[in-house]
Amino acid sequence: TFAVDHPPEHVYNFLSTQMIYVNWTANQSDMSWNTKIIQQQQVEKLDHMHYIVHQTYKAFNSSYRYTDFLLFTCLRADSKAKRYHILFASVNNYHVLPHIQLMNLPNSKRSILLPSGF
Repeated sequence: TFAVDHPPEHVYNFLSTQMIYVNWTANQSDMSWNTKIIQQQQVEKLDHMHYIVHQTYKAFNSSYRYTDFLLFTCLRADSKAKRYHILFASVNNYHVLPHIQLMNLPNSKRSILLPSGF
C-alpha cells in the first residue's frame, strides 16, 4: 500500500505507460520508474487492452543475478466509475510461442508471477 497525491486517472496513465509502452535494455536501466526492473520489452500487443511484456529484475538472495518474467498484462479503465486496473500474470507456456524473441540476459532465471495487479 502506498499513498499518492494524484488523481487515480493520472496514476493509471503513468503506470500503464511505464509498464507497457516504454521499452529499454539493461544498458538503459535508469529509464524505469521501478529501480528493480533492469530491462523491459513489449513483446506483443494482442488488442487495445492485452499485452505480452518481458521484464527482467535484479535478483536478491539468489544464486542468479537476474529474475526474468514473461507477463500477460491487461489494462482496464472505467473513468466514469473511477476504476482503473492493471492486471498481470505469468505466461507459463512461452516455449510454444516460437515467434517471441526475448532479450535474455546471461545468469537469469525465468520465474513465475502469480496473478496480481494494481
